[in-house]
Amino acid sequence: MYNRSLFLASCMLLIAVASSQYCNWNEVEVECVNECNTCGQRTVCVTDCNPGCDCIPGFYRNWYGICIPERYCGPANNNEGEVAEGGGCPNNRLCHRSCVRSGRRGGSCTGRRRRNCRCY
Repeated sequence: MYNRSLFLASCMLLIAVASSQYCNWNEVEVECVNECNTCGQRTVCVTDCNPGCDCIPGFYRNWYGICIPERYCGPANNNEGEVAEGGGCPNNRLCHRSCVRSGRRGGSCTGRRRRNCRCY
């Protein structure tokens, strides 16, 4: 009888874990992911409501999709079309995609050591 109860409890735990979204460090499961919660934007934007993992308060996604403390993000200069991210601009493709997601036509890595993503 004890083994059967233990087995059922284990199955229920496994189902609960499998059905929940796995979030990385400094992330929490939310009903509506804020896609503008990045080092470059640091805003709340209106997008479709999709469940998933979002950064915990005070943390923002860097170019690599990792939630890092705000103090490690570079300055956000969205009004000037520059998006400075902690760790530099990894490549033009990711920069372009990030700019398009923020409502711009595109973007490319610029500046000293190509550390900034310039949106246009």
